[in-house]
Amino acid sequence: MPSKAMLSWLLVFSIGLPLAAQDKVPGQGVDWEAKMLTTELYKLGDPEINRMLPELYKAIARPEAEQTMTKADFFAGQKVGKEPDLMSLLKDPSIRREIEMRDYQFEELQARNRELQNKASKQIASLLKNSQDGSVNRTIVIERIQEIRNDARREVEETVLPFQFTRLREVGYQVQMRRRGVVAVITSDPLATELRLTDRQRESLKKAAEEIEEELARDIAALRAKAREKLIGRLSPTQQKKLSGIVGSDFDYQEIAPGKK
Repeated sequence: MPSKAMLSWLLVFSIGLPLAAQDKVPGQGVDWEAKMLTTELYKLGDPEINRMLPELYKAIARPEAEQTMTKADFFAGQKVGKEPDLMSLLKDPSIRREIEMRDYQFEELQARNRELQNKASKQIASLLKNSQDGSVNRTIVIERIQEIRNDARREVEETVLPFQFTRLREVGYQVQMRRRGVVAVITSDPLATELRLTDRQRESLKKAAEEIEEELARDIAALRAKAREKLIGRLSPTQQKKLSGIVGSDFDYQEIAPGKK
């Protein structure tokens, strides 16, 4: 059963940003990079910021011919490497317990985060107000989002103790690996740079991951078939025969992952 944190993540990334990302600009498809940028702001959880996101998305969305990020890039999360979102992680009580974070620390962090949200809200409002031709400079938006990320990280680092911050960063990477896959995380920055991976190593790891995934899929399919046989074996011979007539011969169904065709 998925955890509440995982369900929340799936709602944001699999279903998509409710307002900004699904509100397409007339005459063009979804601009996945614009969706990624507005999703980063959506994750701040501020209602005032969320109210402005549809307008911001429309302002920075580009014609389809000028877009560089695909749907697959967006879902894979591999095009732009980044540190774990530490503030979001701390909303999970189990993670706060793991790093031995006290209630007063979390309350202080929440207060500082509200100040950060207010600051970000004013910056976005200013960007939209100063836009004269109905568009906003994407470079400036990216810079503002990076500033917000850095500010949020600094708030966390200044609120928790050094040993807590170290453990939180460790847990953050483990969460990323579960969500995106080990290879996707270690072959993209910042870990790829920290590990000093060569291009050859990156390609080798990606190829090995594909082979392991294929092997794992075969093993899972075999286990499922075995489990199905055990369950069906509990039926009477007449019931088994009737069921076989209803479902027919086996079909090797391959579910398509989000972002793939």
